[in-house]
Amino acid sequence: KETSIEELDRELKKMKFAISAGAKTAKKKLEEQRKELETQKQALEKCRSAISQMNDVFPAVINNMHCPAVTELDEVISK
Repeated sequence: KETSIEELDRELKKMKFAISAGAKTAKKKLEEQRKELETQKQALEKCRSAISQMNDVFPAVINNMHCPAVTELDEVISK
């Protein structure tokens, strides 16, 4: 019985190690996925900010451009 108990203890230690190694591997994968998602989130935030700035700038640029009216074009063409 003592031998059986020792064998069971060894098996339990092996199982604990296997579970521990598996858990570490799973944890590492999850941490890598989280890091990648965080990187993607930061990139998307930069894009969002850039788009927001463009939305603020382009209407002002377009409004400040001189677009001649049709009558002005006739005058320019005739000159």
